[in-house]
Amino acid sequence: MAPTSAEVLRDRGCVRLFKIAFRNLTRQWRRTLLVGFMFAFAASSLVVNAGVANGINRMIDGSVQRYLTGNVLIKSGRNEAELGKLHTGKIAPIADWREVERILEGRRDINGVLKRVSYSAIISKGKTQAFATVYGMEEKGAGVIPYALKAGEPLGSAPGGILLSPKQAEKLGARIGDELTLTGLDLHGTPRALPLKVKGIVSTAEFDIFRQTEVHVSYQDAQELFGLGGAPTEYLLAVSGGATAAAAAELAGALGGYEVKVQPWDVAGQEFLKSKAQLDVSVAGIFALFGVVIAAILFNMVQMQVHERIREIGTMGSLGMTWPQILGVLLLETFGLGLCASLVGAGGTYVAVRALGANGIAWGEGPAAIFGGTVLVPNVGVGTVLLFIGALTLLGVAGALYPAFRGARVAPADSLRMIKGV
Repeated sequence: MAPTSAEVLRDRGCVRLFKIAFRNLTRQWRRTLLVGFMFAFAASSLVVNAGVANGINRMIDGSVQRYLTGNVLIKSGRNEAELGKLHTGKIAPIADWREVERILEGRRDINGVLKRVSYSAIISKGKTQAFATVYGMEEKGAGVIPYALKAGEPLGSAPGGILLSPKQAEKLGARIGDELTLTGLDLHGTPRALPLKVKGIVSTAEFDIFRQTEVHVSYQDAQELFGLGGAPTEYLLAVSGGATAAAAAELAGALGGYEVKVQPWDVAGQEFLKSKAQLDVSVAGIFALFGVVIAAILFNMVQMQVHERIREIGTMGSLGMTWPQILGVLLLETFGLGLCASLVGAGGTYVAVRALGANGIAWGEGPAAIFGGTVLVPNVGVGTVLLFIGALTLLGVAGALYPAFRGARVAPADSLRMIKGV
């Protein structure tokens, strides 16, 4: 036989308060569904929020890591001075490259060496011209991570071919097999022209912001275009054992008599790391603002639904419940509803995010120019999901605390007068 109201009120145990709270939730099912939906929506929004933010951050990290090829960078001391001058400056190769290679060959801690030529040029097809950032690379050994070819035919080592980015190909109206001309300035500032055949149209950019201008040619063709006589503009080294900083310091000492700079990857790529940090802050700020808005809406809604229960609170008081018991019932209702609804919303969204992350979401070239990739792979951890569930539940309890405390302290007769407006 079910206990009477008097028996429930005489029992001050927590189990009885749970029963009253559960009964209140089932009786007022519309209110329960509305508040529960808000908890589920808030939890789902935060999981999606975190999944997208993590996906963007990983995309940015991947783009930066593709730029920061190798563990140690050796470049000409004049490289920074000439970089960014486009065609008003001159290409700055490593003048003492033979001595640099001799020293590198004597080191056992270097697993691989990537020689690279990089500078600006003009690419043309007929009368159509475009600016190009030219890369020519030659790899020896293992462990150096070259630029990633995401699609199409690799360039290989044979001269006479060129890889275009999709944007470059679109701008020039070029297709695979077309003849193009690459024009650049050699060491003395004299223009040189190099006829090349399009061998592939691929996304080759090491840092995807450069995707619209980057082209790749063989190391031999880059040498001929810029008249370098075998000299690279930089070396990228793969160092064994992860001792990047130590290896960079030793190489800097060994190469101190030559006009070169030796830097570990984190120093060499500091400008790109700054860009990454700025993007990280922007992404975190956008999604943090979104989370605050969701939390504020949920907080206010919980406050309103508790505040509007004056009549119910007065009825519980008239039946003999003390204000701590009333407060406990209201908080238990909010806690239980918030926990269950947040668990359902966050859990379902977590499964959906993981499913989407298996294949990724293609979002086109526009966002890729900012964040570094054309495919977003949302990702969120179980720990993050549990954190959101707990935080939203506690937020709901916090929102209910003040109006519940205030309502529970009001005498039953005063509650009824407040309802009737007397």
